[in-house]
Amino acid sequence: PGFDGPAATPSEARDEAYSLAAKLSSGDLDPNEAVRVLEDLDNLVSENLTDFPEDMRPALTEDIESARDALEADDEAGMREAATQFQNKLSDAATGSEAQ
Repeated sequence: PGFDGPAATPSEARDEAYSLAAKLSSGDLDPNEAVRVLEDLDNLVSENLTDFPEDMRPALTEDIESARDALEADDEAGMREAATQFQNKLSDAATGSEAQ
């Protein structure tokens, strides 16, 4: 499982990013799987950056970097926390856009 190339729509990109972050935050992945999922998430966001709200792009990339740093330090809890923060940002953005 993974993500290849740009998403068809901005909504699909955000949904896939949320799904990948959910996998990372679940704690159900072994370290090798976590690396692959994090790479998929990083590639997805990088290749589809304009599909995410402009004001949150820096924070999303920071969360990915935090998750990568935590994973490299064998800090599974830190990696899950960064992935959860990523998910929360996407959730907040989706809720905010629906309210407008």
